[in-house]
Amino acid sequence: MISLSIKSDTIEKLAAEGKVVSMVVDCVFKTIIRHQSLRGYTIDIISGITNLDKDFLEQNLVFKNTEIGKNHVLEKGRNSDVIASIENNVVVLEMNSSHYPGLFEKNLSYATGIQSEMLRVGESYAEQKMIYLINFDFFKQFGDEVFTNFMMRSEDDKYVETKNFKSFHVNLANLMTKYYNKDSLTELENRLLLLCIDNIDELDKIVGDDENMKKTVDKLKNLSSDPEFIGLYDVEERRKYELNCRVNHAKKQGIEETARNLKNLGIDYETISKATSLSLEEIEKL
Repeated sequence: MISLSIKSDTIEKLAAEGKVVSMVVDCVFKTIIRHQSLRGYTIDIISGITNLDKDFLEQNLVFKNTEIGKNHVLEKGRNSDVIASIENNVVVLEMNSSHYPGLFEKNLSYATGIQSEMLRVGESYAEQKMIYLINFDFFKQFGDEVFTNFMMRSEDDKYVETKNFKSFHVNLANLMTKYYNKDSLTELENRLLLLCIDNIDELDKIVGDDENMKKTVDKLKNLSSDPEFIGLYDVEERRKYELNCRVNHAKKQGIEETARNLKNLGIDYETISKATSLSLEEIEKL
């Protein structure tokens, strides 16, 4: 359990720095994207990314599991992706705050699994419903572009094998680069900045006269001063820290094992040090 003093410290720190909890944080992203009062903002970005008609989305977009509560954050291993139906089709939204091996494969497998479950008994594969998988990546991937879209195509790009699945990647790291370089941004790119900017003054400038964006920023401010919600944020941040510690420990063990094997083969310490970045003293102790 997160103590009241820790929650208070986090809120005071955010206020002192003039910041909000960014939507890169999973629980914030899910709360904002699925919040009924912010439906306009969510529809704006889904439409901009997928080219689906806004009126069509307004009439047919229905989120699954619209409430995210404390237990959803605390339950280890629980997968609470943002999933919405659009008539009989599905959109899956993923906030990927960091990259790790198998991340995209996991997201792809999850989305195609949903697609398989949607195929009703007696329904032909030709009638299979459309899946839109939207990845928001807070790291550089697929070059310098902000948007990268995928379909199942032939190697020469002449033929599409299936039109029932589309995957979209929004590279938020590249978007941030464009923003801080003062490059010209599209209307959609400007809206997407709310996903990754945490400075209140910058957010207020970005929203301009856009009412949907204003409502979203106001909600971010409210969440960032809500002790109950900050408790969820602190839990998530602590989990990330623990995970990073485990990953770094595993990496260190792997490096040390490599150095130990090289040492046993009679490789000189200078070469082992260059190959593993371990110091001569560390190699000596192995």
